[in-house]
Amino acid sequence: MTDDNNEQTFETIAIASDQVMAKLKTQLSDKPPALLCFGLDSEKAILDLHSGVMTLGRSLKNDLVIQAHTISRSHFKLTVSEDLETVVVEDLESRNGTLLNDKRIESPVKLSKDDIITAGNLVFKYLPKASPERQLYEQLQFKANTDSLTHCFNKQYLFDVLERELSKQKRGLSSLCIILFDIDHFKEINDLYGHDAGDHVLKSLATLIWHKEIREIDLFSRYGGEEFVILLFRTNLETAFTVAERIRTAVKGHTFEYGDHKIQLSISVGIADTDGSISKPKQLFRQADEALYLSKKRGRNRSSTYQMVKNKE
Repeated sequence: MTDDNNEQTFETIAIASDQVMAKLKTQLSDKPPALLCFGLDSEKAILDLHSGVMTLGRSLKNDLVIQAHTISRSHFKLTVSEDLETVVVEDLESRNGTLLNDKRIESPVKLSKDDIITAGNLVFKYLPKASPERQLYEQLQFKANTDSLTHCFNKQYLFDVLERELSKQKRGLSSLCIILFDIDHFKEINDLYGHDAGDHVLKSLATLIWHKEIREIDLFSRYGGEEFVILLFRTNLETAFTVAERIRTAVKGHTFEYGDHKIQLSISVGIADTDGSISKPKQLFRQADEALYLSKKRGRNRSSTYQMVKNKE
């Protein structure tokens, strides 16, 4: 290869590299400053900041609510500039104090990149606006919270969210329903077409439901194997049953294609709601599971609520 060709190749690579970097910078420019929290559940790991005054503490009146016993009701406040470029932290006479880089905050302090705020037993790392580090943490967070096959949320994330939502319900702040379903006779698909076909069906089913049948605010999780869970927020039992039937009908009417094979499916569904007596995730799952068992007992390809189970008793 001649020197001219070498120079042309390097120039092409440089242009391509510049284009990639420009795209990344555009994506990052939309990212606001944030606090990366260590010691919280996965959903709250990255706390976005907006312009104005934001307070952090246990009280529900705060902008950033942290339910941890070592955090004061109002622990510290952040003053964020209109352009999101400057963030100032100030302690709010908290019981345990607020530390910045291991030194107690006595007066308002402007944050710098990678500053560490300690409040109680929690640690917050400051990420400025458009921080490249932010994207890395988001990718790691996504991988930690999702099922690798279907890209639904995983069981651990589901339980983290449910635990928090049930805590809110005790204070009258949340209501939700759970839909638990599994694929009828899924083993036959694996036996007839192979496990790759089974995996393909699971991924296709997840895509069908995730993108078409539930709201953005609801949580869709793979519970294990061919079992899936949907958390419906701010939803009563009647509406949850309607959603479950819509999903069941959509799955029944869909043709799943794998190579030359056309595969038809049905699902059995169990539904339960947090009626005020539920305090633990396992209680809610037990009720949904009993409703699911009723659907199977009645011939599969149907939806049942825990209320139906109680009425049958």
